Amino acid sequence: MLIFLYGPDTYRIKEKTEEIIAEYKKKYSSGLNLTKIDMSEKDISDLRAATEVVSMFFEKKLVVLNNIFGTISKEKELLDYFKDKKIVDDKGVVMVIKGDAGADKQDKKSKGNSGLRDFLTKNAKCQTFAYFNLLQLKKWINGCLESEGVKINEKALLELIDFVGNDLWQMKQELLKLGALALNRGNNVIEEKDVENLVKPK
Repeated sequence: MLIFLYGPDTYRIKEKTEEIIAEYKKKYSSGLNLTKIDMSEKDISDLRAATEVVSMFFEKKLVVLNNIFGTISKEKELLDYFKDKKIVDDKGVVMVIKGDAGADKQDKKSKGNSGLRDFLTKNAKCQTFAYFNLLQLKKWINGCLESEGVKINEKALLELIDFVGNDLWQMKQELLKLGALALNRGNNVIEEKDVENLVKPK
């Protein structure tokens, strides 16, 4: 089975991948058949080794592929492998394919040449991670803070979004700093002056 995770929001792609890995480890605690492959550093032989070696434990294999888009020749190799090995229908292998940062641009550049993206969108279970709109971003920030017992007032929230935007990687780090400040202060509320003092606007 192929799972294709793509879109500009790479932070949530990482979160989704970690969620899939955690679920896999609950069922197969040994982790011996979990493999992560960065295709910018490895080649098709590494993928073959991960999927074709017979497991002694009769466990499903989970393979996480990063950076699949790049050179046309490597994309075509991957495409041929997926078609030939019929990974789509292989119940013994789950392959999580991540379209990491810059993948959209690379996809467009290579589209019509390798056909890899078209194949994945038609044959894999796909999930797209677009950037949050304002309401979704506010909800996500409040959710992150609530889990730590911290709140943020509306003015501070809007200023934080104005400073950081949709970069959830940076946003998470800023929330950790601001949350720690609010907890140390004792009122557990992030205020506008906190954002102005600790967060550097983009």
